Amino acid sequence: MADAVVRDKEMVPPPSKETLGTIQLRHHDTNQVILVPTPSRDPNDPLNWPLPQKQYLFGLICTGVFLVNFAAVGPSVALEQITIDYFGDGPDLMDNLSNKVSYLQTACSLMIGVGNLIWVPLAIKYGRRPVYIASFLLMTGTCIWCGVSTSFTSGLVARLLLGTACAAPEIVAPLTLTDLFFLHERGRVMVIYTCALSCGAGAGVVIAGLITMHHTWRTFYWVSTALIGFVTVLVILSFPETGFKRQETIDRFGALDGPHITEPVKPSAEHAEEVVSVPETDLPPKKTWLQSLRIFTTTYTDESLPLMIFRTIIALALPAVFWATLINSITIGMIVVLSSNFSTAFSTIDGFKPWQSGLTFIASIIGSLIAIFTGGHLSDWVADRLTVKNGGVRKPEMRLPALIVSLITGPLSCILYGVGFGKKLHWICPVFGIGLGEKAVARPGISS
Repeated sequence: MADAVVRDKEMVPPPSKETLGTIQLRHHDTNQVILVPTPSRDPNDPLNWPLPQKQYLFGLICTGVFLVNFAAVGPSVALEQITIDYFGDGPDLMDNLSNKVSYLQTACSLMIGVGNLIWVPLAIKYGRRPVYIASFLLMTGTCIWCGVSTSFTSGLVARLLLGTACAAPEIVAPLTLTDLFFLHERGRVMVIYTCALSCGAGAGVVIAGLITMHHTWRTFYWVSTALIGFVTVLVILSFPETGFKRQETIDRFGALDGPHITEPVKPSAEHAEEVVSVPETDLPPKKTWLQSLRIFTTTYTDESLPLMIFRTIIALALPAVFWATLINSITIGMIVVLSSNFSTAFSTIDGFKPWQSGLTFIASIIGSLIAIFTGGHLSDWVADRLTVKNGGVRKPEMRLPALIVSLITGPLSCILYGVGFGKKLHWICPVFGIGLGEKAVARPGISS
């Protein structure tokens, strides 16, 4: 690590026109990638952590969000059995399933969205680690509650709390990824994260369907409890706080290696006087493992929680935020609709048993995995090419061309699914719709 920091506005000039989200990402002379955000010299800065540690934390994040949809969506394949367990196998079975038990899925999905209004301000103010720990403990507890519930009311309350708990890993994960990775690395990791989320839904449905072959639907919640409980232990013991007051640290200790590119350019003589020297001995020591286990480290903002919640709602007035919210709401809404009625549809039209209906969601896993390559890699490549052509200046809209495929696969998935069941076509038709739908869901992650 160098002992000096270069503060040079001429070597890495800002864009000629400052607009929201416009960033100089490549050096205008060398075309090398500029590290955004600028890392500090503090060894505790998450951007400076070793790559294996970052990869481990990224894997743990993806496992966590995988299990979020695993537990939330999986039981949808067994809604008929759940209805029989709660209300009995009477003439009003389908009425109870459609008008009552289906709320176990939709209400859980609703709380995943509403819960973000609580978890995000908490994560921004008090850090990511306490939010992760609280949410995973709550998920473990509510999975147990779902498994032992004996009435619809009890099951519904448990699912509402489960949805609230699931909201935190799903929405705090992107914040954590921005803590760990530079801007030019985020497209790929964001799509892998979104694919893990989508694969969790598919895997949950497939496994829940297979479980119902020889066990009750409650067994699925015991499996979920074991998996989520294991991840909870890993989070408590190995997931440090990734929130970091970077600007304060840079002001105190300086930034890492000016001008912050992958292969640093040495400062010229005329800028030598702008170099700020900070001795290595004055830098804070690397935190030990025990020190990293602290649940609360500091507060990261002085803003009040009510104000932060209000500001989150007001942010929807920004066109870019509203657009990203709309895109993700529509695509996620597609999966909510599919998961709440696919089992009944396959059972009624094709005579499928629950485990057969569950196997149809293998298509969603395949679609999500394909999206890693057509979404993450393609998105990074397109955005980087456009950045080079634009003199090294990155704009948010440079990722939009990579979404063209989703503009086709998204509507097509709805048509295949709806028309396939409506016209009683071969079962492969709605299955293709499920696969394309998950592929469309995974790709818009790059829009956020």
